[in-house]
Amino acid sequence: MIKAQVKGMPELKMAIRALQAECKSALKEAILAGAQPIHDEAELIAPRSDNPTEVGHLADHIEIEVAKSTPSTCLVRIGPDEDHWYGRFSETGTVKMAARPYLRPALDTKQKEAIREFAAVMKRRLK
Repeated sequence: MIKAQVKGMPELKMAIRALQAECKSALKEAILAGAQPIHDEAELIAPRSDNPTEVGHLADHIEIEVAKSTPSTCLVRIGPDEDHWYGRFSETGTVKMAARPYLRPALDTKQKEAIREFAAVMKRRLK
């Protein structure tokens, strides 16, 4: 009969939990850094009105928001804030209004830069 005894399991569990928290933090930092170039470009090309609403121009109210974050997944949303919800209509158009997209062109233009920013943060955090 062979017997084996494993010691240090509580310490291993603590180390794994700490590693999970560090991975989640690194992923969140990296995805936010990657989202920033897209956000900045969207602000530049978003519609500006000659007669802004009382809450201001859509272009001045585009935000980056973490929509979901787990140890292995981080999802961000780039788009108009709650007061500028109507900005979605500019992106896609309506029956009465032609589309004036600003988010998709921002993504298309800045996608490679976003990936570089994401990778730079992950490389730094992994060291």
